[in-house]
Amino acid sequence: FMDYRCLTPNSSWTLRARIKVFDVGTNVGGTCDLTSTSSSTWCPQFRVRIYDDVNPSSIHTDFKLRNYVSPTWDSNGFNLLENTFTIPAGINAVTRVVIILRDFRTDLDVAVDDFSITPV
Repeated sequence: FMDYRCLTPNSSWTLRARIKVFDVGTNVGGTCDLTSTSSSTWCPQFRVRIYDDVNPSSIHTDFKLRNYVSPTWDSNGFNLLENTFTIPAGINAVTRVVIILRDFRTDLDVAVDDFSITPV
């Protein structure tokens, strides 16, 4: 549950999650490239889409969060993704938040652990 009343203009939030990828259908750790700009080698990222009451059917802001704490991917363990984002000053009232895990290789399965969004 998320109380949208907390997401006020200019408030900053940190999204944290531990991510691990596997070769599809196995328990074998997969690889990805943290510095890649190609969808064929990307590591998973979160998209946080914010909607407001002015136009509830359109995305007001779309954050792309893919900053991992370590500069290298650990194929055998979980990798900490940590990003801070700020609710835009011009938003009226947040009415919906959609969080999507995306933009990773289609031949990988993904596990997420310890997901949180906390105020800065």
